[in-house]
Amino acid sequence: AIKNDEAKPANVDTYINNIKNSFRTLSAKMWIATRESFYIHSLEIILPQSWGVEGSLRLISYPTADIRVSSANKFPYVENNNLCGLPGDFIELPKDLFDNANTGDLGENWKVLLVSWA
Repeated sequence: AIKNDEAKPANVDTYINNIKNSFRTLSAKMWIATRESFYIHSLEIILPQSWGVEGSLRLISYPTADIRVSSANKFPYVENNNLCGLPGDFIELPKDLFDNANTGDLGENWKVLLVSWA
């Protein structure tokens, strides 16, 4: 989910496609790395209603999302109050991570996602 008060990117469609492609690549890499035992089955992108994208109204909100996107941090952040091996509370990614199709200031997008996921 993208935080509600985030500014709309110049090209929302490109931004959304960058998110989709990053997770698609991550899923493919995880499928190979886990010897075909793990992949991301589906991805639901929750956009701020203020962006005016059709279908962006959802019951899921930013505070309850597993993966959050905002300008609050320049680097990925993982909130995990659980023991090792258990899922974390959420991953927060910097909004500008998906400004570029494949690679940004932090490296390849899918690798940034993988490190946050693991």
